[in-house]
Order: sequence, then C-alpha cells, then structure tokens
Amino acid sequence: MVGNWQQQFLPTINNRPISDITFIDSLVGFAVTPYTANDTAYILKTTNSGDNWNRIFVGATNSIGGFNRVQFLDLNTGYVCGNFLRKTINGGLNWFPVNTSGIFPENMYVLSTDTIWIIDSESFAGG
Repeated sequence: MVGNWQQQFLPTINNRPISDITFIDSLVGFAVTPYTANDTAYILKTTNSGDNWNRIFVGATNSIGGFNRVQFLDLNTGYVCGNFLRKTINGGLNWFPVNTSGIFPENMYVLSTDTIWIIDSESFAGG
C-alpha cells in the first residue's frame, strides 16, 4: 500500500486485459474484456468498491465476441458491446442479446432504455 492506494486483484481471466470499466456508485462497478481470437470474453462485477471482483458472464469469443464498452443507466439496466450488443435488466445476473440489424457495435453511448448510439467502423454497414 502506497499512501491511500491499495493494489486490487481480479479473478482468473486468463491474462485478459480490461477494455472498459464503469462504476454505478461508490460500491458497484463492472469491467469487460476485449475481443481476442479463439479466447473467452468476461464481464466482471464488484459490490465493494473493487476490493473483490466476480466473473458474472463468461462466453466463448467465437459466439459472442469480446467487449469494448460497458455502460449502466441504473443499478439494474446495463449494456455491453463489442461484436454484439447485450443488455441486462437485473444488475448483470442475466445478459441477453439485442438485435442491431447486422451492425456490429464497436462502441456505444446509452442515452436511455429507448436510445443507444452505436458505432460500427464498417463503412458499408453505416459507420
């Protein structure tokens, strides 16, 4: 520990980097891992300010892609994107796919439950 800083440790995620992290309040936060060919994607959650992290979603990359971004509107409603867009309405307990009509969101900004701006760098699909 240096000053008021204390090193935190993540659960085993096969040496995957964290691509995004967000906190809903001073206790609850989420982190995601990016796309890596033939590897696993993770969504992590903390409920104690990052002292401990738990894997709440583990998926095969070839079926879901990795995650570039995580954003929550409140304690229950959140979204992750990478190759696909997924949503939770129960604080990350369950994640279900959101239809993006052939666009593979690389980034997003969630304005509300009705409006999400998504970015796809593929120029033929919209960009």
